[in-house]
Amino acid sequence: VEEGVRRVALVMCQGDDAVARPSFRYNGHASCASSDLLGGGDKLCLHGCLGLADCQAVCTFGAIEITELGVARVLPERCTGCGRCIAVCPKHLISLVPEDATIHVLCVNTDKGGPAKKACDVACIGCRKCEKAFTEDPRIRIENNLARVDYSHAPHDPALVEACPTGALVFLDLRGGSGGPGATP
Repeated sequence: VEEGVRRVALVMCQGDDAVARPSFRYNGHASCASSDLLGGGDKLCLHGCLGLADCQAVCTFGAIEITELGVARVLPERCTGCGRCIAVCPKHLISLVPEDATIHVLCVNTDKGGPAKKACDVACIGCRKCEKAFTEDPRIRIENNLARVDYSHAPHDPALVEACPTGALVFLDLRGGSGGPGATP
């Protein structure tokens, strides 16, 4: 990551109610931390966003919203990179990424392919297709069944996301341009 490049928070999950399967109906205190205590939350994916707004509650800049389908998303133009949201997320889903990075893996599920895909339609399945696209200059690596972007020399080619069979690898312009379903998914 280049020195001086602004870093913004990014929720590394797209597992909203339309793509992540529920495991039970949570009826307790509206808090991610509380829900997580009950078997990891109400989604089959034990790594996914619970959407109960703990991160939104600690953001004093109004940079986080919960979508209608129940997943947190960051508004990069409001994010100061303070890290409060990172500290409060029980799933460790939020990371500070370089604002100029455009290719991201929006999944943290380390389960093997079959179980990951069963839990969420947009889960990374560790298939290595993205990794193979950069065999001579590895910018994306599979570690523990999960693709990870090397932000020190991150790829910027939007065509790379087409290699991902699940949609876990996305192109997002965090500086306010196009890409992805809004500011961040």
